[in-house]
Amino acid sequence: MKLSNLSIVAILSLSSSIADAECLPWGPIGFRTAARRMTRGICTTIIGQGAFRPYEARNACQATDNIHWDFKVESLTRDVRSLTLSRCMEYMQIGLRNCQAGDDSSYSDIGWRFVSDANTSMTCD
Repeated sequence: MKLSNLSIVAILSLSSSIADAECLPWGPIGFRTAARRMTRGICTTIIGQGAFRPYEARNACQATDNIHWDFKVESLTRDVRSLTLSRCMEYMQIGLRNCQAGDDSSYSDIGWRFVSDANTSMTCD
């Protein structure tokens, strides 16, 4: 399954101002909350659950480099501006390591799970 065929689910509450964003990567937040299904076609992520393979991380980061986002995570509001490719890759690699180690409690709790349109998840193996 190609990354382009996947839709991604997020634990974040997105404002309507970013509803048209093509893909949304998130940095380390350090907490977990319930995942919420987003509008079909919006590319978002799950923090703290699952993971991905390195080539998928690279492709996802390249597709989202230099895009701007504003988003709110429950009571925590963060503003992410022009996330660089290198920073995106750094976040994703930390998430992959945490997933492989079974660690979902650290500050760098960014395990990412890509979920297909059929809701078939790709988990760490």
